[in-house]
Amino acid sequence: MNPLSPVVLLLAITLASCPPNTPNHPRPTITIGAERTSANGPPTVRAHIVPNQFPVTEVMLEFGRRASLEHDVHLLYNSGPTSYRMPPILTHTLPTTQPFDVTFQFASHPSNPFREGEVIDYQFKVTHETTSSGPLFWWSQPRKTLIITARVPGSVPPIPTGEAGVNLIPSLAPSALTRPLSSEVTTSRGSMFAVDSFFCGNLPLDTVTTVPVPPLTWGVRGVNIESVNAPFDVQLIDNTNPSSPVTLATLAVSSFPSNTPLVRQDNYNGRASSIRVISNPSVEINGAPATVQGCFTEPGTSQPGLDPGALLIRVDPGTSVQEGNEGDNELSF
Repeated sequence: MNPLSPVVLLLAITLASCPPNTPNHPRPTITIGAERTSANGPPTVRAHIVPNQFPVTEVMLEFGRRASLEHDVHLLYNSGPTSYRMPPILTHTLPTTQPFDVTFQFASHPSNPFREGEVIDYQFKVTHETTSSGPLFWWSQPRKTLIITARVPGSVPPIPTGEAGVNLIPSLAPSALTRPLSSEVTTSRGSMFAVDSFFCGNLPLDTVTTVPVPPLTWGVRGVNIESVNAPFDVQLIDNTNPSSPVTLATLAVSSFPSNTPLVRQDNYNGRASSIRVISNPSVEINGAPATVQGCFTEPGTSQPGLDPGALLIRVDPGTSVQEGNEGDNELSF
């Protein structure tokens, strides 16, 4: 889905999930802080949250992208693992009844980067657990609008630090993966698998083409990095079989560079640098001619080095660094 396409999203919100602010259902206080707006900042939003009586269990960001203020507002996306995969940077482990700060850094796909003048509309969604009604959630009000500004030359400013200790968080740059997206399709030209449509962008139809694979950039980012006092590892893991995970690469971090809360590297040994694909192939399936819609691997070929079906970034598996939040050290994708 193109984040700039005018798609209408209907949000069904039940009164039970967002009750009035009463003594029995007190609202947490959500105060939105300063923003970072430069296209390569990356764009960043933050909030200070004060729980009221009940522990806060989750904070998410809901947002939309539009080309300009003249376009309609549609909050189509969120920070969760099934959408934009933007884990929160927290200054306190959740659940908590203590005040804390939360920061979200926007990540865009290489094929659809943030552009100067683009508009991001966003709101924070805070969930807390009650003793009688279960989980309840609220949104920050009013909805905020961030306008992307020009790229900033030189180094990116650091993530603002909070009152808590070190927090190490997996980092993943949005990128197209070569993993199969379907089961094997048997055709008259051989077997093939569906892959990300990114690889067939602007390709001629029914023509096998070799296209480059963008790098898989992964690593770690951190809060209060000046307090990191021990080296640690970051692992990229093939988690296709969770009972027998395979470590594909290890990034050894001795320390964070000065004022740079981010350490990353590209790819892993054996990963394919190109892939042979075909768009809308014309084949025979079970003896009947068919044009299969989509982007597929070249029929009848075995291409080594395609990405596994399940990957995992694991930060500090040896717990070398004492963190304020040990619960966000893994990211599955």
